[in-house]
This record gives sequence, C-alpha cells and structure tokens, in this order.
Amino acid sequence: MRLCQKVYQLASNLEKNKLLEEKRQFMENQSLKKTQKKLMVDGIENFYKDKINMLRERIETEKFERKIAQMAQVEALSRMKRELDLSKKKEI
Repeated sequence: MRLCQKVYQLASNLEKNKLLEEKRQFMENQSLKKTQKKLMVDGIENFYKDKINMLRERIETEKFERKIAQMAQVEALSRMKRELDLSKKKEI
C-alpha cells in the first residue's frame, strides 16, 4: 500500500513538475512573442516616421526654393522696371 502511495506521489510530483515546466516555457514563449511584436511595431513606426520626416524636409526645401525663386523674380521685375524708367527718362 505504501509503495503504491509513494509511486503515486512520485508520479504526481513528476506530472506537477512537468506541467510547471510547460507553463514556464509557455510564459517565456509568450514574452518572447510579445517582445518580437513590439520590436516589429517599433520598426514599422520608425520607418514611417523617417518617411514623414523626409517628406517634411522636402516640403520645407521646396517652400524655401519657391520663396527664393519668387524673390528673384520680383527683383528681376523691379530691375526691368527701373531700366524701363531710365530708358523713358533718356528718351524724354
């Protein structure tokens, strides 16, 4: 009778330890998957943040270039107007 109880107790302990080990492995796997998912999401976020920053920089550059072109155009027009005024004064 005692032998059966000991065998049952040992089997029960082995099964308990096996279940605890499986649970520990499952939790480790879940933690690993969660970490990998977070890394993947962070990578995607960084990729799109970089794209957005590049677009923002391009827009700023284009705005600056348009402003310079507009200023050059205004300068050229004012120079042409002065030259035209001078040539009119010379004709008079």
